[in-house]
Amino acid sequence: MKYEYSFKHFLKKYPRYKKRFGEKNSVKELYDFLKKPVSIEKMITANNFDLPALSGVVNDIESKFNNRTDLDLKKDIVRQMVGCMIQEILNFYGYKSKIQRVVRNAKYFKSATHYEFETKLQKYKIVKKPVVKEI
Repeated sequence: MKYEYSFKHFLKKYPRYKKRFGEKNSVKELYDFLKKPVSIEKMITANNFDLPALSGVVNDIESKFNNRTDLDLKKDIVRQMVGCMIQEILNFYGYKSKIQRVVRNAKYFKSATHYEFETKLQKYKIVKKPVVKEI
């Protein structure tokens, strides 16, 4: 069985965001940013340090998506949507919601979810490949 996570799947799972935001470019761009392996790795790393997963990418989100006309990070519904996006993505990596924690050093986000890992839920994993760089 193939498991898929995509912006289209997200909107189907959360119709309230589809109704409110439709297919606005910034919302899709945000989802695509969150599902990048580097973002997922940052969220999992933050989570492994007992921080909310959002902590790993919150500064990137607030700088990259701050002044968008179609995505206002000051609005509760937008911040809640970001949390749902993260949950949707991390569920595929075996993480389920555990507890709300304080997000530090963020302008718009005050709290976010910390997750716990369960092997039986895992559909994907991040694989690091060794790379040789010239110095």
